[in-house]
This record gives sequence, C-alpha cells and structure tokens, in this order.
Amino acid sequence: MGFDLSDLQPKERASFALRALYEAAGCRKYHMGRFEEYGLYQENRSFLSSEQVITFTDLDGRLLALKPDVTLSIAKTAQPAPGETLKYYYHENVYRPSAESHTFKEIAQMGLEMLGAVGEAQVQQAVGLAAKSLEQLGAAWVLELSHMGYLFGLLDALAVPETARPALLDLLREKNAHELRAAAKAAGLDDAGADTLCALLTLCGGCEETLARAEAFCKNDRMRAAAAELRALTRSLSAGGGSIRLDLSLAGEMEYYNGLVFQGYLQGLPRPLLKGGRYDLLMQKFTPGGSFIGFAVYLDELDRLSAPLPPVQQQKTDRVMLNVALPKGRLGDKVYGLLDRIGYGGYLKLASNWPGFIDEIQNVVGEFRQIHENMQDTKSYVAPFKVAILNCWGGLRKWMSNQVHHSIYHRETYSAEGVLECLSGMPFDVEFIDFDDIRNGIPEGIGVIINVGDAYTAFSGAENWIDEKVVTAIRKFVDEGGGFIGVGEPTAYQHQGRYFQLSDVMGVDREMGFSLSTDKYNTCDPHHFILEDIDGKIDFGEGTSRIYAQGKHYQILAQDGEYSQLVVNEYGKGHSVYFAGLPYSPQNCRILLRAIYYAAGMPEEMKHYYVTNVDTEVTVFPETKRIAVINNADAEEKTDLYIKGHLIDSLTLAPREMRWVDDAE
Repeated sequence: MGFDLSDLQPKERASFALRALYEAAGCRKYHMGRFEEYGLYQENRSFLSSEQVITFTDLDGRLLALKPDVTLSIAKTAQPAPGETLKYYYHENVYRPSAESHTFKEIAQMGLEMLGAVGEAQVQQAVGLAAKSLEQLGAAWVLELSHMGYLFGLLDALAVPETARPALLDLLREKNAHELRAAAKAAGLDDAGADTLCALLTLCGGCEETLARAEAFCKNDRMRAAAAELRALTRSLSAGGGSIRLDLSLAGEMEYYNGLVFQGYLQGLPRPLLKGGRYDLLMQKFTPGGSFIGFAVYLDELDRLSAPLPPVQQQKTDRVMLNVALPKGRLGDKVYGLLDRIGYGGYLKLASNWPGFIDEIQNVVGEFRQIHENMQDTKSYVAPFKVAILNCWGGLRKWMSNQVHHSIYHRETYSAEGVLECLSGMPFDVEFIDFDDIRNGIPEGIGVIINVGDAYTAFSGAENWIDEKVVTAIRKFVDEGGGFIGVGEPTAYQHQGRYFQLSDVMGVDREMGFSLSTDKYNTCDPHHFILEDIDGKIDFGEGTSRIYAQGKHYQILAQDGEYSQLVVNEYGKGHSVYFAGLPYSPQNCRILLRAIYYAAGMPEEMKHYYVTNVDTEVTVFPETKRIAVINNADAEEKTDLYIKGHLIDSLTLAPREMRWVDDAE
C-alpha cells in the first residue's frame, strides 16, 4: 500500500511542503533541544511574548526552562561572521501561556530565519517565502505588511510619551478606535492629535492605493523612510493565488520588532497563521551590527480546518434560530428597550438577503417584551441554597472554568463544558470559589460544590488536593449535610495510593494500577431519583476511563463495561454525585438539575416549580406571580407543571413556544 500525502492531517502535510520550500531556498534545518537555560529568557524577557516560562531544576542544579521561543535560541547560538548571511528553518514545539485558557500550551511552529548581513535582497526573499508558505497550504490567503518605523515616526511626530506607547500600540492591534482616542487624550494629545493617531486605522487595503495615502500622511523622515521601504518591497512581491495588502496599524511587539512586520491569514481560520518581521535589536544583543528577519507558521491553527463542527452546527434544518443572551437587572431593561426599537428596521442587508429576518426579529422582540412585562424588574425564583463552582481562579474567571472557551470545538472540552451551560438556565444562585475560599471557610449559604476538569489543571485544582486543610474542610462540609458533584477528574492528584483525593466522599476512584489485586464487584442499579423522567442512553461525551466504585454507600447508576460513569454516594449526612463526563444536552441538563437537588439533600424542593419533559423548562417570578413554561424543541411537546410538589396542569406547547401562566401558590 503506497503512502499518500492526502491521508495526513493538514499540519502534517504543511510540514512536508514547507520543508521542501525552505530547503529549495537554501535554508538549513536548525536543530535545538527542548530545554534552555532559564537565564537566557530572564535576561531577554523583553523579547518574549510572555514573561511566564515553565522552569525546572536539572540534576546538576541548573535552572532550565522549556523553550518558549526559537528565535532567541538561534540568535544566541548561530552567530554569523562579518558580511555573512545565515539562513535557517526549524520545526519545533514551544511552550507558552494560552490567552484563551490561561494555561500553558505546547505550540507547533515551523519558521524561517535570516541573520547576519540582511539587506534588501534578503528582506525580499524572506517576505516572498512567507507568501509562498501561505500558498503551499492550499487555500485563499492574505499577507498583510506594515512597518514599525512608520508607527514610531508618527508617535514621535505627535510627541507621545514613551510610557504611553505600549498601551497605544495594544489598542492599534485591537483596532479599538474608541479606546484608542481615550488613551491618546490621556497621554496628553489634543483632539487633533488623537484624530491623527486614529486615522492610522484607515491606512489599510491594496498596496498601491494604501501606499499613496500613507506617503501623503507622512509627518517626518522616519515615516517617509518606512513608506519608501514598503514601496520597494511590494514592487518585488508576487501574490500568486493570494493577496498582499498593507495595514499600517499592524503593530508588532514594541521591544521585539524594529522595522518591517507582517502577518499571514488563511481562509477558514480566524487568527493569523503566520507572523514575522525584522528584529535587529535582538540580534545585536548577541552579534554587534547584525540584522535579523524571519517568521513563524503556527501549524496547530491548521487543525481548525479539519475539526468537526459543534453538534448544533451539524444539525441541518431549514429554520434559522437567533440566540440572544438576556442580561438581568437594569442592563436587561436597556437591552429590552434597544431590541424594542429595532422594529422593522433591522439590518437592511439581512432584510434583503433573508426576507424572514424581519419576522424573526419581530417575534424575538415580542418575546422580550413579554418577559419584561411579566418580570416587572423583579428576580426569578432560586432554590434556598447556592451552588459553588470550585477551581483555582474562583470569581476571577466566571463562566470560563472549562478548559477551552470561545475557541475551536474540541471533543475533550465538550465532555465537561456542559456543566456551565446547564447551570446558566437553572434556578440556582451560582458562586465561583477558589481553594483559598475553602481554606478560609466555605462561604455561607452554599449547599453544593461542583469540581470539573482534567487532573493536574487549574480547572480541577491540581496540587491543592493534597492540602489537608482543603480535603478536611470539604469532608466536613459533606459530612454535615452538604453536597459534592465531580465531573471528569475531580479532586485528582496521585498521592498516597489515591488518585481522587476525595474518593471516600465520591465513592469512586480511578484505576492507576495500584489496586489491580482488589476485587471490584461493581453492579449497576439505575433506579434513583436522579434518573426519574430520563429516557434513553445517557451521553457522557468522551468520558473518563477506568473509574470504579468503592466504599459501602455507593450506587452505580450507569456503567461502561466493568467501569462506572455515574455514581451516587452517601457520606455522613451528605451526598455526592460523580459524572464521567457531562456534555450539554436537554437530557443532561435535567440530570444535573436532579443531581444538584439530590446532593443538597433537598429532592423534595426540586418540584417547588418543575416541568416533567426534559425539552421544557420553567422560570418563575414570585413577586409578580407569573410563570413562563418554555418548549426548547422544534416539535410540539407535552409536559406536566408542578408547584409545591403538586401537579397543577398538563400543557401542550407548540414548537419553541413560551407560555405564561399564573402562579397558583
């Protein structure tokens, strides 16, 4: 059977294609180790995208680091002779904090570096290879060029203080005109100066037209020199199957780049795939008089091209749904007012391309008006206890306590992130607490603590689980009647023969090879309060493997072969529930709702206000005595409405209907 490149993943195919491209251009592969002495990064931290570096002590006592940057290592090691130009390419992994998940990520990069004697010819070759790199990846592409000299020249002309420049450059990168104007005024610029700086955001587009406007905009020789360099460069470039554009608000890191900067985009990817530019100041720290130009291709971004769509986007229906998050309180009132004023105006383009848009907006506004009229600025009903999400950030990272957020759809993520999506529509006050909150005393009013995530991460808690104060406080909390819910690898940290440090509380542990000689007679008994009203197989997502029940007071509600997926346990006066995974679905939302009331020891409270069909939900405003029963399905659904444990009504709801009824209490 022959080897076919088409069988490889996008980033694997890219690595073959780019290697051939760079070697054909006369570049040698640069090999480097995974580790570097930490002192290199400490001394040159201004050249790093983040000062956070993973460090460890070597066997000989040296402090080493997992490399966060390749360019810095090349600048230190590959020192060219006077007049010599060295050309390297690399294929390495670097380790940096993620701006999305706020954890360290291993990032696959391929890149090219030219150092030493770098003149116009080398710059043209490097940028040309950047364009050809994008072309090799098989989709429409755009390469954007800018020049830090143009930006610095404008800041000089406006007499912007050095201390204010980093913040202004950040806002230029974000294309945030409103905040840029405010920051410019705060830096001492008058209205005209702020207008001039904001005008930089308009200098983008095709090379010829944008260059003409950029040249006319020049305020000093520094800006004119940068514009001249860009003009000479763009004349030499061929776009091929892509597009080369200018964006003079494109700002690289202030301490890193000193001249030309560029970014490459590929159709279908939301972020730059390629970043590069000139960083002569870095080179000159190691080789006086030397120059440096290069770029990196972020191969991991290519995974997005082959990633499956989220389940919601995979559903092909003729009906287009508009989802709107409803804020509460005064902000909610403002949102209702804004939507009310939309009326029939809408967006003209949407109204033109989709005639049903106006009807849909009219329906949405009508529902918002109903909500506003029925709630009358009052609060909805919540259970008589609070639910706490426990992770390392607490209130600092509200609603971002599940691995990846606002990013590519990962199966490993969806198995856990359903907890937050379910909670957002439930009748609970939710608090986000950290481990210091546990050490200082569990906040008053909390009835159930939920811990979600993979082992050894800030999501689940990592080494906090071997702190006796933490485990003792939670054991005491549950023993005295509190509830604990774990999803995935809660309380996980291999220590003293246990993987789940609260395995006694949860009634489960994960088999790590330490209890293989122990009999495990796990039998499933699905008859439980949590699974009432639940039909069909439970979705645990990717789940967590090798979970077994232990102790004397557990009950296994779901199993995969010999191992457990859903387990309840009694501990003292309290209760716990373990889920191997919990992706969002209406059914899982209902299972979690029932699990919370069970864990809190208040199953009877659940039917204070309750509907039986898992595709329906109920929201109650006690002060106005109005109840909204909502059908979330695209089909007609029947559901029973309970108030204070009594069956009040049986309702038949049209698809997506929200029906208002009176509170009979």
